[in-house]
Amino acid sequence: SYEVWLRRSGEVERVRLTKSTGAGILDTEGLGMIRRAAPFPPVPADLGGDLIRLDLVMYVGPKGQ
Repeated sequence: SYEVWLRRSGEVERVRLTKSTGAGILDTEGLGMIRRAAPFPPVPADLGGDLIRLDLVMYVGPKGQ
């Protein structure tokens, strides 16, 4: 699981691993995937604040599951 903070523009302000998969390579790649996906679409105007926090959970399993 990751904590992701976005600026209103969709730029990633910071990312933090909050729960490890137990495999460092997967945790590191998860961080990389989030950073490579940026910038995200702008945050909707009706959500307040300069920074928006997202809790992102990634599941890892066999292909097609």
